[in-house]
Amino acid sequence: MDTHDNCSQKGRDDMAQYCRYCANMVCGDSNYCTVREECFSDEYVKRVNKCKDFDLNEIDALGENERGYIPRKGKEKQEEQCAGQMSLADMGKEEE
Repeated sequence: MDTHDNCSQKGRDDMAQYCRYCANMVCGDSNYCTVREECFSDEYVKRVNKCKDFDLNEIDALGENERGYIPRKGKEKQEEQCAGQMSLADMGKEEE
Protein backbone atom coordinates (compact mmCIF):
# COMPACT_ATOMS: atom_id res chain seq x y z
CA MET A 1 0.00 0.00 0.00
CA ASP A 2 1.48 3.38 -0.94
CA THR A 3 1.25 6.57 1.13
CA HIS A 4 -1.61 8.00 -0.93
CA ASP A 5 -3.81 4.95 -0.25
CA ASN A 6 -3.00 5.22 3.44
CA CYS A 7 -4.06 8.89 3.51
CA SER A 8 -7.35 8.23 1.77
CA GLN A 9 -8.23 5.45 4.20
CA LYS A 10 -7.36 7.68 7.15
CA GLY A 11 -9.54 10.41 5.63
CA ARG A 12 -12.54 8.12 5.68
CA ASP A 13 -12.13 6.97 9.27
CA ASP A 14 -10.58 9.75 11.34
CA MET A 15 -11.42 13.11 9.75
CA ALA A 16 -14.33 15.18 8.62
CA GLN A 17 -14.72 14.72 4.86
CA TYR A 18 -15.44 17.59 2.49
CA CYS A 19 -15.85 17.24 -1.28
CA ARG A 20 -13.52 20.23 -1.70
CA TYR A 21 -10.67 18.08 -0.27
CA CYS A 22 -11.41 15.00 -2.39
CA ALA A 23 -9.15 13.96 -5.26
CA ASN A 24 -12.28 13.07 -7.27
CA MET A 25 -13.63 16.66 -7.23
CA VAL A 26 -12.82 18.92 -10.18
CA CYS A 27 -13.75 22.59 -9.68
CA GLY A 28 -13.90 25.41 -12.18
CA ASP A 29 -17.06 26.76 -13.81
CA SER A 30 -18.85 23.94 -11.96
CA ASN A 31 -17.94 21.41 -9.26
CA TYR A 32 -17.81 17.96 -10.87
CA CYS A 33 -17.27 14.63 -9.09
CA THR A 34 -15.51 12.20 -11.44
CA VAL A 35 -16.68 9.12 -9.52
CA ARG A 36 -20.36 10.01 -9.07
CA GLU A 37 -20.42 11.87 -12.43
CA GLU A 38 -22.48 14.74 -10.96
CA CYS A 39 -22.13 18.49 -10.55
CA PHE A 40 -22.54 20.06 -7.10
CA SER A 41 -23.01 23.58 -5.75
CA ASP A 42 -20.25 25.42 -3.89
CA GLU A 43 -22.32 25.13 -0.69
CA TYR A 44 -22.57 21.35 -1.07
CA VAL A 45 -18.84 20.77 -1.57
CA LYS A 46 -18.11 22.78 1.61
CA ARG A 47 -20.33 20.57 3.82
CA VAL A 48 -19.15 17.58 5.83
CA ASN A 49 -20.16 14.29 4.22
CA LYS A 50 -19.66 10.53 4.51
CA CYS A 51 -19.05 9.65 0.87
CA LYS A 52 -17.67 6.14 0.47
CA ASP A 53 -15.60 7.28 -2.54
CA PHE A 54 -13.74 10.03 -0.62
CA ASP A 55 -10.02 10.17 -1.46
CA LEU A 56 -8.12 12.78 0.59
CA ASN A 57 -6.36 15.54 -1.33
CA GLU A 58 -5.08 18.20 1.08
CA ILE A 59 -5.32 20.96 -1.55
CA ASP A 60 -8.60 22.89 -1.59
CA ALA A 61 -10.25 22.28 -4.98
CA LEU A 62 -12.12 25.59 -4.68
CA GLY A 63 -8.87 27.49 -4.15
CA GLU A 64 -10.27 29.39 -1.15
CA ASN A 65 -8.02 27.91 1.54
CA GLU A 66 -4.38 28.38 0.55
CA ARG A 67 -3.12 26.54 3.65
CA GLY A 68 -4.89 23.34 2.60
CA TYR A 69 -6.72 20.87 4.80
CA ILE A 70 -5.98 21.28 8.50
CA PRO A 71 -7.73 18.69 10.68
CA ARG A 72 -9.52 20.06 13.73
CA LYS A 73 -8.42 18.97 17.18
CA GLY A 74 -10.35 15.97 18.44
CA LYS A 75 -12.59 15.81 21.47
CA GLU A 76 -9.74 14.39 23.57
CA LYS A 77 -8.07 17.81 23.54
CA GLN A 78 -11.31 19.54 24.52
CA GLU A 79 -11.73 17.30 27.58
CA GLU A 80 -8.27 18.32 28.85
CA GLN A 81 -9.46 21.91 28.90
CA CYS A 82 -11.49 21.24 32.07
CA ALA A 83 -8.76 19.27 33.88
CA GLY A 84 -8.29 20.46 37.47
CA GLN A 85 -11.63 22.23 37.74
CA MET A 86 -14.12 21.39 40.46
CA SER A 87 -17.22 19.53 39.46
CA LEU A 88 -20.64 20.64 40.63
CA ALA A 89 -20.87 17.49 42.76
CA ASP A 90 -17.75 18.56 44.70
CA MET A 91 -19.08 22.02 45.50
CA GLY A 92 -21.51 20.83 48.16
CA LYS A 93 -18.94 18.78 50.05
CA GLU A 94 -17.16 20.28 53.04
CA GLU A 95 -13.40 19.98 53.29
CA GLU A 96 -12.21 17.92 56.23
